[in-house]
Amino acid sequence: AQLYGQSSAEAAARADELLAMVHLSEYRNRPASELSRGQKQRLGLARALVNRPRFLLLDEPASGMDPRSRIELRDQLRAVADNGAAVLVSSHILTELAEMVDDVVLMVDGRTKTPGASTTTWQVRLVGQPESQADTIALEDDDAAADYLAKLIAAGQRVAEFTRVSTGLEQAYLELHADRT
Repeated sequence: AQLYGQSSAEAAARADELLAMVHLSEYRNRPASELSRGQKQRLGLARALVNRPRFLLLDEPASGMDPRSRIELRDQLRAVADNGAAVLVSSHILTELAEMVDDVVLMVDGRTKTPGASTTTWQVRLVGQPESQADTIALEDDDAAADYLAKLIAAGQRVAEFTRVSTGLEQAYLELHADRT
């Protein structure tokens, strides 16, 4: 079988490369109907990458995947983007998207909206401080969070908990849907 004008040898090599990338080499001779949902998702990614697309559109690509596969998917999509492809992902799992996106466009009432600059909310609790009295702060990004935590520690504060409460993407979504009842 030839893939997108490739010789049989090139097509076989590309198929082997992609099956290895998505950890499905051992299933190469099985019908897709025998694969789990997460395995089918990984196979779908491999199929989408066969011709090294410049634009990749994925709808809920992590659906049915276990945590390890989700992490690998994020890294694989980042590598595709780093190699010059535009990657567009549609998903309802905002925390997952927040870990892999450079830009965001949201759908609101059937129209696309670009959220404004967003921040991530963090909860900070010091040693001896009850959870109910923990501080909540908004920081621009992970670098700002790391700097803030380093300053607390340098000032002699004993930090018991430093937790991401919401991502900027979640906050942007909530702000765009503020009038929803």
